Amino acid sequence: MNKGRRLVRGVLAWTLCCVVLGCSNVEIAQPTQPASDPGLAAATCEPASEPATGASCPVLPTLASQHVEQPPQIDGQADDVWADAVPLSIPLTYGRHGDEQALEVTLRSLYVDEAIYFLAEWPGPRPAAEPAAARNRLTLHFDLPAPTPDAADHMCLVACHTAFADETGRLAYLSAETIPPGRTAPLPAAGGWDAGAWRLEWSRPLLIDNFFDLQFEDLEQAYPFFVKVFAWQEGKADPVSPDCLLVFRP
Repeated sequence: MNKGRRLVRGVLAWTLCCVVLGCSNVEIAQPTQPASDPGLAAATCEPASEPATGASCPVLPTLASQHVEQPPQIDGQADDVWADAVPLSIPLTYGRHGDEQALEVTLRSLYVDEAIYFLAEWPGPRPAAEPAAARNRLTLHFDLPAPTPDAADHMCLVACHTAFADETGRLAYLSAETIPPGRTAPLPAAGGWDAGAWRLEWSRPLLIDNFFDLQFEDLEQAYPFFVKVFAWQEGKADPVSPDCLLVFRP
């Protein structure tokens, strides 16, 4: 009986994860309080089909987060401190493990003792959307280790950093998303679209106040992730990167 109940819970949890985090594009109106909007997840996350293993680490694109004494200012600009970060250009294909190349996203990362910082840049056409609407534009999907043996029965083992922008390309908010939802306040972020390109800058505590989110507590560990750009091109799947790794450098 208990085994049957666990199976049912597992199916329900996985179904919820796929429905809320694994679907295709969803447009949401920009909320006054985005963190409390039940549609915050906005169908942006999906689990990696083949999680990275120790044997595969050397062949995966690797983003090295460099330690700095002074963090960058979150203003959407590539400040001088970002010169310490090694850029990683990641090719994205239309659809997960697709064959047709779509674009490249360049990522950089820095960290201080208590927080990690990201800078993402990629080319894109002028944004278009319904007035007063915010659309998901970019997501970093992080694989989550299961905190308990039956974790998959009641949570989605993917955590996301998702950026939402309005019809002009102005960043509306960028949030950390999990199922079940935990942290609700948007992350510190800035940037948007300008002159044919996107630039987004954001930060997150290394240890976040959400039991269901990824904790960057072991800085000698490699953290699997992949990138998705929401291109909103009719007839084409959204661009997705191969599996990547995030590592920390002293």
